[in-house]
Amino acid sequence: MLKKYYSMAKVKVQVKGKKAYRPKLTFTSLSYAYFSWFGRRMLKIFKNIPVILEAANIRIHPETYLSMCGFATFFSLAIFLPIALLGFFLLNPIMLTLIAVPPLVLVLFLIYPNLAASNRASILDTEVPFAAAYVSVLASGGISPFKAFEKLKDLEFLPQLGQAAKLVYVDTRARGIDPVTALEESAKHVPSKDYKEFVLGYASTLRVGGDTEHYLLKRTEIMFENRKTKIKIIGERMALLMESYITVAILLALALYVMFIVTKIMPTGMGGGGGLFSMETFVIFSYIFLPVVSGVFLYMIDITAPKYPISDYRAYKWFFATLPFTFLLAIPMVLAFYLPMPFVNFGEFRPLEPFYTFIIWFRQILGLDYGFEPAIGICVVMMVTFLPGMIMDIKYSRENSLITLGITNFLRDLVEIRKTGISPEKCIFYLAKREYGEFSKILRLMSNEISWGISFRKVLADLRRRLHGWLNLMTMFLLIDSIDVGGGTPETLESLASFSESIMSIEKEKRSSLRPLLLLPYIGGLILLISTITILFFARSIFQQFSAAFGFGDFVKVFVPPIIFNTVFMGLVAGKVSGERVSAGFKHSFVLAIISLISLYLAPIFMGSLQIVST
Repeated sequence: MLKKYYSMAKVKVQVKGKKAYRPKLTFTSLSYAYFSWFGRRMLKIFKNIPVILEAANIRIHPETYLSMCGFATFFSLAIFLPIALLGFFLLNPIMLTLIAVPPLVLVLFLIYPNLAASNRASILDTEVPFAAAYVSVLASGGISPFKAFEKLKDLEFLPQLGQAAKLVYVDTRARGIDPVTALEESAKHVPSKDYKEFVLGYASTLRVGGDTEHYLLKRTEIMFENRKTKIKIIGERMALLMESYITVAILLALALYVMFIVTKIMPTGMGGGGGLFSMETFVIFSYIFLPVVSGVFLYMIDITAPKYPISDYRAYKWFFATLPFTFLLAIPMVLAFYLPMPFVNFGEFRPLEPFYTFIIWFRQILGLDYGFEPAIGICVVMMVTFLPGMIMDIKYSRENSLITLGITNFLRDLVEIRKTGISPEKCIFYLAKREYGEFSKILRLMSNEISWGISFRKVLADLRRRLHGWLNLMTMFLLIDSIDVGGGTPETLESLASFSESIMSIEKEKRSSLRPLLLLPYIGGLILLISTITILFFARSIFQQFSAAFGFGDFVKVFVPPIIFNTVFMGLVAGKVSGERVSAGFKHSFVLAIISLISLYLAPIFMGSLQIVST
């Protein structure tokens, strides 16, 4: 195999001393060595793959990428086809669905460049107005606009535009292309309409000898105004996505839950307990299919909603640190009610048994029937899981919001004092004595470092460690660079303050337009939970009317916990819609777990007396 690979890939062996060094086998090289025939044939069918890879900034030859696609498809076929056939004959006919995995792998490989290009375009649409503001601020301070554009290549805050700026820099420095032509070529390969209009307009202004500084300022103002309009459109799209999600996750789930319950109730001779609506199918539908649907909609919301290049991951660290305790608590509080008791105990050592008995005691305190233990347990486990992340996300998001407000007020005060002729450094030193909320301590530290003679680069590095919101980091970077490079003229600071106020207005409008959408998962989750419990109580009342045996507790144990699990998962979708981050959904998931627990308590009060009246 290795001999064939090296002969096909035509890899030369480099000898250094007495040792022969061969390049390592990689997925890419192996794919091209054995599946280049697949890549060539697919390239004839999907002729637009090179353009899409260029737009997605995937630096792989199109034929090589399609060869990787073929390798992954045939590899998955070799694994899942035998499993599907064995499962079909030995376990359950539903195992035959695993045959769909290889075609799904092929489809995912083919659509991945489109998704990557779309994601890159979304990030670019966010970065371009700030990059235009950066170039405009430096240009108003006397820096050449093209030099300011070149500086974008070193900005970690604008990663996608930094890559485009690096390509322009290579074209001008290494290939000898004139700057205007290099900018025009860059606009052809970057998948952003705003970037294309901004760069081509700037290039045209340079060619005709126009006022580039005026163009930059006006174009930046236009882009910020257009961003407000885009946010309104995005709000409408998010509403459509949420309606679709509720339709799929609630109506489909409710319909199939009713079918599963009815099938389970029916005698075996009448088709109950088997076929398409078997318990294995129910488990796959409840614990795999519905969470996957929620995950798909989370991804669709992510690519639709406006996003920033840098995210704050501090709350996620607390959430993932809690997961080991979640799995540990799930054993006695949920799984132990489906498995034998020795599963919880280890001989004489019984560390988990108190949690098991606590759930039983809690169920008795609530006055619920046998069978509600796993439902109560999953509510408690979910509350423990999301509580630390919820607390920290609220803390960090509030901190970022207050810092944003403080920075905006600080910039406006800085402009007014700078107009008196005082140097920017002394203005910062004077304003550090004022109160700007959460931003005050950061401003005082910044003032001290400047007064000690520390370079602006070092000051910015310290701010990078203390500021975690991308908007705050970008605004302070613009301020420091405008002072360090452009001298911090009043005109420059005025432009920066105006841009900061526009950003704050846009963010406020965006939050207000997306916040009402978070009510939909609450309503949908409650409808699904209450409807299922009502059906179970109704079925019990029917059996009691005819003096027939009905395992109410067993039905509750099987059907209610997955509903609570998926209802809590809807909180993450609500947070993603309203706060544009999954961590914002921690509090919604926590609240939904509490509401589910309250619904379990109130269910017997409103439906326990439900009876079928005979005539």
